[in-house]
Amino acid sequence: MRDALDRDKSIVELRALLASYEERLSRSSDTTPDSHLAPVHVPEPILLVNDLAIDLRSSTLDNCLVVEAPGIVDVFKPEEPEPFSYVHKVTSGVFRVHPRRNRQTVAVVGPFGGPAPSGLIATAQTSHGSGPPVRFHISIWTGDVDAGRLGGLESRFLTVPPRHQGSLIVTDAMQTASPPAPADAAWSLVMATIADPPEQIDFAWADFSDIVLIFSTGSGLELRPLS
Repeated sequence: MRDALDRDKSIVELRALLASYEERLSRSSDTTPDSHLAPVHVPEPILLVNDLAIDLRSSTLDNCLVVEAPGIVDVFKPEEPEPFSYVHKVTSGVFRVHPRRNRQTVAVVGPFGGPAPSGLIATAQTSHGSGPPVRFHISIWTGDVDAGRLGGLESRFLTVPPRHQGSLIVTDAMQTASPPAPADAAWSLVMATIADPPEQIDFAWADFSDIVLIFSTGSGLELRPLS
């Protein structure tokens, strides 16, 4: 990454170049109907944000400092027993959140110490071909997690169809406790899902993966994958 020339430029530059990140989402099984077709060339996932080059190639991310995720918590888990766990960590860097009937399921990963990231990049995809479309939300939350405010996330959701290879989610807007949290407050990641339509939840498993946290430093931006 090179030094910032103008740090006041909008993160719109990141969103404008997201197509280059499709290399991570374009991998498909040899058993897919179109597997006989010649592979489509996809540009290397290198983005330009605020005059900084952000290299999202695996060869680069493998050398970045990794953020280890602490426990994942189901915020609205009811008292009575349920047929399965609606929130769990599948493997390193992959988190699965299943919506509940007629309401969202919200998971919190954290809390983390140290300065909060200024943004994140993540992949969201459904994992079962028989499931309905699923609406996703992921964001950074600073300060104490407010369960009341977490219940009103519907306006910030993205819908992903079943068996979709994945949609890229980018955010630079942080949710925060009320009143605003101090600068040294702990931070967390919020992941939420709701089925679309909300009553159709059978097989509505939803995965968040390839999460890369963006930290602002004195020399520019630093990427740290979430494990």
